[in-house]
Amino acid sequence: MWLLAPWGLACGPGSPTDDTTRDRADELPSDLGIGWLRSVTITSPADVAALAGVTAIHGDLWVLDSSLRTLRLPDLQRVHGSVRIWENVQLQSIELPALTTVDEDLSLYDNPEVTGPLNVGPLGSVGGILSVNRMPGLTDLDGLQQIRSVRELYLFHDVNLQSLHGLNGLQIIEGTADLWELYALQRAELPALTEVGGKLDLFECDALTVLSAPALQQLRSYELHNCDAMTDLGAFPLVTQLQGELRIQYNTGLQRLAGFDALEGLAEGTVRFNPALTALSDLGQLNTLTGQLDVTNNRSLPQLDLQHLREARHLVVAGNEALTELQLPALQRAERIGVRDNPLLPHCEVQGVLDDIDVLEVECSGNLVDACSDWCDP
Repeated sequence: MWLLAPWGLACGPGSPTDDTTRDRADELPSDLGIGWLRSVTITSPADVAALAGVTAIHGDLWVLDSSLRTLRLPDLQRVHGSVRIWENVQLQSIELPALTTVDEDLSLYDNPEVTGPLNVGPLGSVGGILSVNRMPGLTDLDGLQQIRSVRELYLFHDVNLQSLHGLNGLQIIEGTADLWELYALQRAELPALTEVGGKLDLFECDALTVLSAPALQQLRSYELHNCDAMTDLGAFPLVTQLQGELRIQYNTGLQRLAGFDALEGLAEGTVRFNPALTALSDLGQLNTLTGQLDVTNNRSLPQLDLQHLREARHLVVAGNEALTELQLPALQRAERIGVRDNPLLPHCEVQGVLDDIDVLEVECSGNLVDACSDWCDP
């Protein structure tokens, strides 16, 4: 174990002398408590025993490639750095029952035998990333119930995780939330979540059927990618604006874009390669598109139905094999509209719609040949 201990607890080789420690003492917080250490690495039960009575670590706590079966630090309250518990192949339980503060990351990585609950005590916030990565023994996140805010959330390749139970109290994610390769996840419910400052990104959650954040009001971007059991986008009833991107792609079971029923404004959108998608009408309140919307290669989509869209910068509709109709009755102006390679969409349908729109640039090609083809392909 490598320690920097101001009051003489075992220091690793090459650690600063007592004089160096005293010289730097004025850099430390004033509330460290009776027993505190700088950064610590635990690899054995003896290292754990040496931390008896320690309430604060001014630096990082590493539990790395250890021989532990149980990590229990009953006195530890504050870590003014990161907690990283990585690659402990025998570790079965994590017990930090007094923990109140982690100023940077809380990272659990490749501890295959840990089955939960993850006892992090009354910990209310994570100043950095809350990361649960390659933890195959977890079926939920029980034990994290007191966490209210994190800077980012990263759940990756937790292949047996079935629900997000344990994140019930999470209210604020300041940056991004990545839920990737959670193959067994069936229900992703975040009932208290009100804010995601970046993107909510779901990738290869193959079994996911329920996704909801009923209190969420602020969300910058949303991506649903290769989540084949989802038939809609989830439930985000209070989100009215996406100032970033809505990206919906490669979801084989997706049928509708239901889930953002109150969405009025969007910066960028991509809806592509969703072979079962049959309607866009669930985005019925969308009225303003400040960037580009691409609706491409959705082979079952029969109509482009955006009834309330009034303004769009760029709109691209391409490669939709079943598309026969454009319904854009409210659209008044756009900088550029491209409609191409939709084999069942008559050129006269395209011309009839675009004639009523103030558009600076039109691309129209490769659609169903008819009497208006010369207008579309001059």
